[in-house]
Amino acid sequence: MFCSCCIIPNDVLTRLSQDKKLSAVLRKQMVDTVQRGD
Repeated sequence: MFCSCCIIPNDVLTRLSQDKKLSAVLRKQMVDTVQRGD
């Protein structure tokens, strides 16, 4: 089951997914979350 509610807006997740200070795994998870929400 997938919950489509999102506490963090997609634009924020997209911006954070491009932040090289965060781990590659975390950035990938953010990208995956944004794509699931579309």
